[in-house]
Amino acid sequence: MIVLAIVAIGPMAISRAVQLVGWPLERQGGILGRLARENATRNSTRTAATASSLMIGLALVLFVTVYANGLRASTNRIIDHTLLADYTLQSSDGTSPIPPATVEAITAVPQVQAVASLTSAEGRLGHSGLVTAEGVDPSTFGQVYRFDWVKGSPATLAGLAPGDVLVEQDTARSAHLSVGERIPMTTETGLQSTVTVTGIYRDQALLQGFVLPISVFARIFHQPRLQAVFVRLAPGADKAAAGHELDQALRPFPGVLARSTQQVKNVVAGHVNSVLALFYALLALVVGMSLLGIVNTLSLSLHERTRELGMLRALGMTPEQTRVLIRDESIITAALGAIAGVVLGVLLAWIVTLALGGDGVVFALPILQVLGLLVLGLAAGVLASVLPARRAVRLDVLEAIAQE
Repeated sequence: MIVLAIVAIGPMAISRAVQLVGWPLERQGGILGRLARENATRNSTRTAATASSLMIGLALVLFVTVYANGLRASTNRIIDHTLLADYTLQSSDGTSPIPPATVEAITAVPQVQAVASLTSAEGRLGHSGLVTAEGVDPSTFGQVYRFDWVKGSPATLAGLAPGDVLVEQDTARSAHLSVGERIPMTTETGLQSTVTVTGIYRDQALLQGFVLPISVFARIFHQPRLQAVFVRLAPGADKAAAGHELDQALRPFPGVLARSTQQVKNVVAGHVNSVLALFYALLALVVGMSLLGIVNTLSLSLHERTRELGMLRALGMTPEQTRVLIRDESIITAALGAIAGVVLGVLLAWIVTLALGGDGVVFALPILQVLGLLVLGLAAGVLASVLPARRAVRLDVLEAIAQE
């Protein structure tokens, strides 16, 4: 609705917008800047439509850029807050399970203080839908992972016994669960058992369903392989040397990697950057289409003003001044689309991140990317003016004056 509203009111607001955008050109270029500004407002509907194509493309890409930047920032914040481990064992492809034998292999590394594994499967808790069930070792998991307790404490995790579960806040809310309540737990295969809710926590990272002891998890869900293994080093340990020792210990398991906290962040950022690359490819197509639109608008405008250009050339306008005039017209049109696109993209990203604030997504404005996209839009205007300006310079003055 916001995009449609801007497109609809564009022709009505184009005169004022062109006056504001063209003011620096008029101040610097004098009469040429004024002519360029007035020419851009001759057909306000056409100018607005041409600028709108660039605006929508830039707004879309900038929206994704700002949202992705906020997603990276929130992910890094969540990792820093929840992950107490120095290294995380993950599969190289990010999806394959980890063999349980890796736990024994890395426990033998001298500088390792604690090792905690995590298993995962789908299940239902009470009247909840299908959520993620996580199996952890209550005696060690608190040393590598920080819980944000709503009702409970680290002692609640340490005292987690067979028949007990810890429930994430959103799951507890959707299933109407409270601490002390006894409810049925159902696996994907339909196996049921009764458990007691002993704690409720808030989590936006790994544990978004419910947690139970890994011994019970292995017996009920029949999932012997691990999703991740967390390693905490002893105080004063050399992290670089420990990382090398972990790599050596994992040589019998070629599909498993030991990643530091920063490397885990880089992997997550890499996934986000892959999505961004797709949208930047889309931006290239949009800018190319916008260039054609600006070229077409300028060419049509020059055709309508052929006699006027001939008169200006006869009165002494030089070829270089003609190029500057056409370039300024193109820059004004591109600037309208670029500025509106940047404002619209940032606004949409702010609205979406505000709505997703409860999921941990934050608004983080990437200043360099915003300025880069703005410069790219202006550069598109300069590039689009090359061919129309060349045509205007080659115009035969006498034929142009004689044209009706």
